[in-house]
Amino acid sequence: MIHALRAAGLLTLLLLAWPQAAVPQSRPAAADTIRLRFNWPVGKTATVETTRFRERITETTDTFAGGARYRMQVRQHPDGLLIVHDSFTMAGPTALAGQLALQVAAERIAYLVPSYVVSREGEFLRIDSVEALRARMSSLFSSMLQHGDSTGQASGVLASLTSESVLNSIAAQEWNALVGMWIEADLELGEKYELEEEAPIPFIPGAMVTMQSEFSIARRVPCRESGSTPDCIEIRLMSRPNGEEVQMLIRRFMDRIAAMPGATSFGFESLDLENELVLIIEPATLLPHRARLSKRVKGVVVAQGKKSDVSQLDVRTYAYTYR
Repeated sequence: MIHALRAAGLLTLLLLAWPQAAVPQSRPAAADTIRLRFNWPVGKTATVETTRFRERITETTDTFAGGARYRMQVRQHPDGLLIVHDSFTMAGPTALAGQLALQVAAERIAYLVPSYVVSREGEFLRIDSVEALRARMSSLFSSMLQHGDSTGQASGVLASLTSESVLNSIAAQEWNALVGMWIEADLELGEKYELEEEAPIPFIPGAMVTMQSEFSIARRVPCRESGSTPDCIEIRLMSRPNGEEVQMLIRRFMDRIAAMPGATSFGFESLDLENELVLIIEPATLLPHRARLSKRVKGVVVAQGKKSDVSQLDVRTYAYTYR
């Protein structure tokens, strides 16, 4: 069975239903088909609480944990809807001197979810007021760094984080994961589906790989954790990369490193990625209520003839309280 699934911004999209094992029965069971439709009402407001945890293990272990709270509002816009995010408050580690301060500042900037415009059909269009967002990010970045920027490193990091293309890409990825990719889908409860899309590979700048995902509507659940009416659904998605593409990218990366002047013996022997999404959402409107996104990367690095394990885990959660 083939279903049409709309996913704004995805380069490749293939949706196939996986047939379940045949079970002898007197008559076929009626499929519980759930229609997912975009219908965000103008004037809808929510308080959003988000947390983020990152752990990177190389020769040492670096961790970051923090959280933020902000307001989300749905407003009318000439091109569709304006999704406004404002009134931010943040919690997390304070800035320290040196490189750690730069990392903490960059991580906390990631909490500044931009306001953006989507079409009336729910397609991500663009960030709203890029210059205002840049000014806000610059202010936060500067206030967290208590030392000078004699090397220009902080300025370089800020410039990369605030480029219009990067900001639009990050905002579009978030919108599509939580809302955009589910628009106009008709999915059967408990049925398994496949999805293919391209995604970047951590540790290899600029590299993209085809991610092969399996997802399903696992069950009907209350929208609120304390609720009793199953008016939301739980979507579960797990994705892994195409193994042959990863190996090809590793070889190309190693060839580039080897060709660099003064290059030392360095490269990846293996690299594995795994992404998981658990999303609680209203099927009739596609208003999200809770979400957990995790990205795990594991690999083996070879440097100067020695092998070492590297890994990175990123976990981000969202909780929406509507009023």
